[in-house]
Amino acid sequence: MRLADKPVSDVASVWEILGNYEPKQKVKLAVERGAETKEFELELASLPAAIPEQLPAARKAVEAAAGERPPVGEVELKLPEETNECFVYVPENYHPQVAYGIVLWLHEPGGFDRGKLVSAWKDHCRKNDLILLAPQAADPSRWLPTEVDFVRKTLDEVISRYRVDRTRIIASGHQAGGAMAALTAFSHRSLIRGLAITDTGLPGRLQVPANDPMERLALFIGVAEKSDAAPRIQEHVSQLQQMKYPVILRKHPGDARPLNDSERAELVRWIDTLDRL
Repeated sequence: MRLADKPVSDVASVWEILGNYEPKQKVKLAVERGAETKEFELELASLPAAIPEQLPAARKAVEAAAGERPPVGEVELKLPEETNECFVYVPENYHPQVAYGIVLWLHEPGGFDRGKLVSAWKDHCRKNDLILLAPQAADPSRWLPTEVDFVRKTLDEVISRYRVDRTRIIASGHQAGGAMAALTAFSHRSLIRGLAITDTGLPGRLQVPANDPMERLALFIGVAEKSDAAPRIQEHVSQLQQMKYPVILRKHPGDARPLNDSERAELVRWIDTLDRL
């Protein structure tokens, strides 16, 4: 009901209030439980850099959607003013009353196998209320920095068509696709809340801005022990942590590779925590 003696009506108003405080400061909180209002004093903490092993259900079950729905399944997303191709996977159980997170997936050079990509994410999208968005570079062999604007337009288009949970929008990618995801995420922190990349550091052209509690960006970084990029990635992780960004670093043995099934499941749990206060 109230935080720091200010009324709160939604999560956004709580974030706005918390943005004026530092960790270890104390604030008063008033909550309503049944017909009773209780007050507490809380000591604020930094966002934890840990992923729960299990999470409770994010919402109550809903009945099947009645009436018209926007397109579901594999949906082509063509922007009239752009030459780039793009597709979206919307789970077949999409319900217009449920808010969905977005996994913005940016491919590495050479393009991608759509069937394998959808197969890897399909169950996660269905069970965890996620939409998979996969824009493509005009030249499949490389992303151009100027294509960040195109990628942003595809996000805006999905948000206009579907009900989206803005606290669970992430950019992701492997190697050069991850570098493009980083460039996109840091360029649009007002919209993107998470960055998940594997086997890549931050692109050299990127100037990491100061962390801002009103434009929160959490990072999930995976790297192989034998990856040539490992030392540079570790250096970037240390830099981000010093700047108070919440970073999770996952190291795995062997050569560089994308996430496997169990690692992807952990990533999905991480996405589910991005709406925490």
